[in-house]
Amino acid sequence: MPQLNDGQKFLISELMDLFPSTGKRFALNPSSSLWKQRDVPNLHWMEKIDDRHPWDVYIHIPFCKSICTFCGCNIKTAQGHEQEGVYIDKVLQEWSFYQKEHPNNTVKNLFIGGGTPNALSEKNISRLLETFNAQNIYIELSPQLFNESQAKALSSFNIKRVTFGIQDFNKKVLDNVNRTQSLSKVHEAIYFSRKYNLGEIATDLIYGLPFQNQQSIKETLRQILEIEPDLIHFYPLAPVPWQEARQRAYGQFELIPQKQKNILYDLGASDLLKNGYKNLGFNVFLSKYTTIKNNSLLDRNICDVASELSTTLIGLGVSSISYSKDMYVRNHKILEKYLFQEHKEKKHFPLGHFRRASEIELEALYKTIFMNGKFKWDGDDFLEFLNMDCSSKIMTNT
Repeated sequence: MPQLNDGQKFLISELMDLFPSTGKRFALNPSSSLWKQRDVPNLHWMEKIDDRHPWDVYIHIPFCKSICTFCGCNIKTAQGHEQEGVYIDKVLQEWSFYQKEHPNNTVKNLFIGGGTPNALSEKNISRLLETFNAQNIYIELSPQLFNESQAKALSSFNIKRVTFGIQDFNKKVLDNVNRTQSLSKVHEAIYFSRKYNLGEIATDLIYGLPFQNQQSIKETLRQILEIEPDLIHFYPLAPVPWQEARQRAYGQFELIPQKQKNILYDLGASDLLKNGYKNLGFNVFLSKYTTIKNNSLLDRNICDVASELSTTLIGLGVSSISYSKDMYVRNHKILEKYLFQEHKEKKHFPLGHFRRASEIELEALYKTIFMNGKFKWDGDDFLEFLNMDCSSKIMTNT
């Protein structure tokens, strides 16, 4: 176990070498794989919700046109729109339970992710957004599916940020993970977003994909910098062992060694910093020309970076996670169970966790590292606080 001395300072790249880990994009504490409470009564969850302040809401849209083999998200491939109506009905029914128990509450931030949210028809996207009337809407989009008609439809709502999943521009890298990407479509998506004033523009990139190297990462970043997004997510490839069969079927998926992966991160981060981006943490970079206001108020939750987040997140849809200050619950991970098992009234969650004070404190430390890239420890024994087995996770769960 490496020793941390009082006052000792490290670069993020040095910490990544000192505490090797496969890494994550965001860390719940504890991870959902460690939650023990089964069949958590809905009543227990409702009692934990803070209704003195507006909530944040996350809606999971599982539908995708095809499978990207690096992706560990809960998805359902669908070429048409036939399955959407039943799913949207269920999401809105789930939301009605909250409205019944807390009729006066409002939604501050609405996050819509997936999957591919703009795989939905414009009618169904609008149906969701009209229901929630949120102050701020954050939505993930595929640039390959995005068009002027979608942009125009979204402009009728309080869109705070659109995030385009780009991941990489190298054809060999993308073909290997069964992903179609066109530079011209990306530029078109950015153009329509700005034409219709869809708020902040963010892009997602991944480092650590098979066939990526220093040259390809630099070229992808060069093309991203031409777009000048307000926010860049520079995510590590997260291992998804349940996708291994598909990964082998579609291409070669020999993972890049962790040391080399760290080098790719350091290279990409250095290029972004040289071009005027500010590092808000391990994987979030903010442009100096950004339209994002009051960035001192930015915070991080399991959905994204945003301003003035609520302490309560309501997760709607298959596999969605909800949390309050001292409790987590998760919906069914299997789409058919989510749709049909509790078709009349939601009586329980299949999985949950009542959080201890030490877990809440440790998650606050995660956030400090995410948002500042550094932290100051005033306790007696930092490694003891982390219970030793957490010490590698704290530094690399990005």
